Amino acid sequence: MPPEIEFRLCFHDTRLIEDSPEQVTVEGRFARFTIANLTPGLLDALRLLIGRDAMGQTIHPIGVSETTLLELVSEGHFSEALRLKAYLRRFEEAGMLARTLWLYGPKATALPVRPLTQQLAPMDAEAERRQRYVLSRFACIRRERRRMIIESPLAHARIMTDSWEIMQLLGNVGNITDHPFPFDFQARKALTRLLYDAGLLTSIRDDGRTEEDTDEGLKQWSFHDLRFLTTSQNPVEVASDNQPAPVVKPPMSANIVELFKPNIEQLKQHDKPFTWVLEERRSLREYGEQPITRDQLGEFLYRSARIKEMLEGEPYDASRRPYPSAGALYEQELYIAVQECVDLAEGLYHYSPLHQLEKLDVPQAMVETLMSSTPLLTGKADFTPQTLIIVTARFQRLQWKYGESALILALKDAGVLYQTMYLVATAMELAPCALGAIPDANSVMSTAGIYRYIEPVIGCFLLGSIA
Repeated sequence: MPPEIEFRLCFHDTRLIEDSPEQVTVEGRFARFTIANLTPGLLDALRLLIGRDAMGQTIHPIGVSETTLLELVSEGHFSEALRLKAYLRRFEEAGMLARTLWLYGPKATALPVRPLTQQLAPMDAEAERRQRYVLSRFACIRRERRRMIIESPLAHARIMTDSWEIMQLLGNVGNITDHPFPFDFQARKALTRLLYDAGLLTSIRDDGRTEEDTDEGLKQWSFHDLRFLTTSQNPVEVASDNQPAPVVKPPMSANIVELFKPNIEQLKQHDKPFTWVLEERRSLREYGEQPITRDQLGEFLYRSARIKEMLEGEPYDASRRPYPSAGALYEQELYIAVQECVDLAEGLYHYSPLHQLEKLDVPQAMVETLMSSTPLLTGKADFTPQTLIIVTARFQRLQWKYGESALILALKDAGVLYQTMYLVATAMELAPCALGAIPDANSVMSTAGIYRYIEPVIGCFLLGSIA
């Protein structure tokens, strides 16, 4: 490459701890290395990667070419250059090195998001000349502050750029190496190499299909599902330094309905055996002539979702409830849409885990519209729901601690809540049915003052009297 086109390296999310003049520790998100028997040249090279000069002063812009690093250490002995190359390879495999494409200035940077679990085949000169590539169908481009991010669930690195020339190239759906472009051919090759090494490209076969299109594993995945799967499997990334929302959501209404509280100690002695409950559990969509009663609903909610104990203190307030939850944070909120319930008026209620209902100011016609659309989602349209439990998630309860893993954790929490409600309903001889699809409750919930992006609906559960 011409001297003005090069790749510059620097550590990313990595600390350099100088234990002694002859030993350092390199600590990243995914790995930790201790390097002993340091030569002055090797120590200076590591300092440059962290953004410090030989005197320990911060330098800008951060980033240094591999050639410069090797020249720095090879002044001492050739073997030190080989040693540095080996460490650079290990750093890259461990997701510690960012790589910036430098074309008369920084144009695009590859930031690692996970360690390299599988080495890509190197792109040799012949491959660069004859092989065609296209952006992966799993790649997406989004804005983050003033920069654009190119990422893919298949990639081990994301590309960050504020260069309009690079965005123009990415806008081409065809062959990325042949597209007319403001940069010269060598610059286009360098960008192709950066995208390829990040795992954002797929090769085009002779028959016009891409390697991704013919991969038996990838063919079954949509963009959204694969992104969700891989995002949820990433290590925890803290979203903010904010404290979580309160354990108990502030009251939503002054119209309080007190609920029946069963005697748990008596239930421990006389309730149906656990194995019987487990074996008899099933989804039921047929109800008895007598609707579910307010006392039955109260007992069901008490046994399924009440707060058993408040846990106050560091690092955050939490609680204990009948079902488990990530970090004991319990982000779920329950809303009860009532159409038929003895001793309980029709309408929409919020269940406080302190064990009471709060009646919300929502027109009954909206509740009826919601309930009438629900049977179709069960595959059985000829029944009238008695109550519908709408499960939402206050994501801020999770996101401050678990970052991008919040959604998958909320769905897991909803799953264990479902099973708990199924078992309680079976023990009480009620008719439970979780919904795989979620009815459009947004109009009802927004009328009740629930903003869908702060507290989205993640599940629904029908409950009634048993036939």
